[in-house]
Amino acid sequence: MAAIVPAAGSGSRFGSSDNKIWAPLCGRTVVEWAVQALAGQPRVDAVVVVAAQRELERARATCRAIPKLYDVVVGGATRAESVWAGLRACPPGCGIVLVHDAARPLLGGDTVDRVLDGIAEHRAAAPGLRVSDTVKRVRDDGSVSSTVEREGLWTVQTPQGATRDLLEMAYAAAPPDGGVPTDECSLLERAGVSPQIVMGDPRNIKITVPGDLALAEELLSARIRRAAPLTESRTGMGFDVHRLAEGRPLWLSGVHIDHPRGLEGHSDADVVMHAVCDAILGAVCAGDIGLLFPDTDPANKDRRSRDFVSGAVARAAASGWRLTHLDVTLAADEPRIGLHRQAMRGALAAAASVGEECISIKATTCEGLGFVGRREGVACWAVATVARHAPPARQNEDEGGL
Repeated sequence: MAAIVPAAGSGSRFGSSDNKIWAPLCGRTVVEWAVQALAGQPRVDAVVVVAAQRELERARATCRAIPKLYDVVVGGATRAESVWAGLRACPPGCGIVLVHDAARPLLGGDTVDRVLDGIAEHRAAAPGLRVSDTVKRVRDDGSVSSTVEREGLWTVQTPQGATRDLLEMAYAAAPPDGGVPTDECSLLERAGVSPQIVMGDPRNIKITVPGDLALAEELLSARIRRAAPLTESRTGMGFDVHRLAEGRPLWLSGVHIDHPRGLEGHSDADVVMHAVCDAILGAVCAGDIGLLFPDTDPANKDRRSRDFVSGAVARAAASGWRLTHLDVTLAADEPRIGLHRQAMRGALAAAASVGEECISIKATTCEGLGFVGRREGVACWAVATVARHAPPARQNEDEGGL
């Protein structure tokens, strides 16, 4: 049994320049939680992630440590094209395929079981919730045009699925002028198949606008606390220094700062990201930045250092550790970072896949003393705290996939 996670959309309604699936959520990204929720189910054998071409390597790096990841492939311009690409990439021999939104990080195990049981009996199924509120049809100007009879109305979630032959038949037979289907059920219905709707879960929300992320954080935090109390934490320290040089762009904590001089180095020389990377690696005893991203590798030439931090977080996660706090102290007589501090926190939080509340950035001058005081360079110290959870003794209802 295989599962497909289409993650090639733009997430434009989220209001961010970055795809919403990369938003930090309880120490991971949204898409990591969605993929892990499927990989954590005993009845799921393989997971295929479908990413946009521009984000393919990022998706591979983010998900590579998740068990049961079978492949990460390039998607298309629409959800249907991406799922079709995922179907072609599923391992041979899998007779049932689920499709789950990358923006639904709170999928529970009981929901997966109900969908799979529905497929076993009816060949196609999807989770849903009865509409309980009054439904209005509203004009573009906001005025009500009519009230919709809610009897028999359901909202439908994911994962949706069917036997593989049915899904392949539905996608292969989809007319080119038939509009863009919003889910698998729509295509199956066009092909003459009537999927069975099974009971969904109100906590299985889809991240669409920033407010959804706050709700997901609250729900997921409570689930983590119930499922796996912290048993161990560690602290690592990182230090880095770079010379200020003419003709170089200045990057600090992932933010480009307009300044006459930048930091000299093989990559973008972001002294904050480098110190943070070493702190994380030190906390989990995984070497240092020079070991993972050596300056002798041409691939790291002028590379953005946020990739190094993301790589360190992924290396920690592969050993069961999650980042819980970063404390950064920057020593620089120039530039002054006060106006940039909030942007720096946000960029570092995104690179480390944690919330901004987990990031502290402080700055100091050296009062004219030493190389920093002479404005020859910038130094940075970082302290990273990581934590590891024990597997829960038992899972409560709909709490699979953690």
